[in-house]
Amino acid sequence: MIVRDLLPSYIEQLTNDTSVTVVETHLQECKKCEKVYRELLSQYEEESSMQGKADKRFFRRLRRYRYQMLGGAIGIMLPFAALFLWYGIRVFQNMYLPNPVTYTEDIADYGEFEDYAGLSELALFPKEEALEKSRAEILKYAYECDHNSMYQECQIYLECQYTENEYLSEKQRLQQIIGQDTNLGTVYTEKDFEYPAVYAMVNHCNEYALFLEEEHKIIYVYLQGVVDRRELYFNEDYLPLEYGQHGMEFEELEPYSIYKDKYDF
Repeated sequence: MIVRDLLPSYIEQLTNDTSVTVVETHLQECKKCEKVYRELLSQYEEESSMQGKADKRFFRRLRRYRYQMLGGAIGIMLPFAALFLWYGIRVFQNMYLPNPVTYTEDIADYGEFEDYAGLSELALFPKEEALEKSRAEILKYAYECDHNSMYQECQIYLECQYTENEYLSEKQRLQQIIGQDTNLGTVYTEKDFEYPAVYAMVNHCNEYALFLEEEHKIIYVYLQGVVDRRELYFNEDYLPLEYGQHGMEFEELEPYSIYKDKYDF
């Protein structure tokens, strides 16, 4: 009976050397115990085989779960990685590569606004057909758009000479403009510029028209981004009075825009 009690431990190799010797010597002499040993051994091997299969299934499920988790993590991180890569490329372009710039001072190009993607709808600027109809004379035109910046930098300048009647008509048009998606209209001012003016956007972006009464001239300006005074295509006297030295406006003027959701960039 002692040997039979030791058989399970013997099969699992948990007995010490003395017990192993006793069991093996007895099994050679006792056929009944040897039979019990064979049955226990067969049962043990079967159970071990089933356990091995269960372990394999478990580890297969575990590997599949890990792959699913890894795939999910990659799926979540991939858009962020792509955004980070895009941002890095744009920063590299802005810092180390020359920005492609659309530029013209050719009066014949007025109205095309090539590559323009600014925040203003340029409602103050007269349509090309209206200028031809009024027979207004374009004295100067300058257009520059840097369309590879993190946000587009623009400088648009138009200087027109009108007859007295057409001047008054255009001045009235400018004062009556209302944003299509807002109830905000242009603001007439005689204190924020060197000349009487109306503006549609002011502070973060600047879109305005200046009235040179005695000469019957109207000057249209749009500035977006940090436009340094030293890089202007027109006289500094035509800037807002609070316009900073390097294009950064002071905070005395509250942001204003007649365009929907375009108070900042």
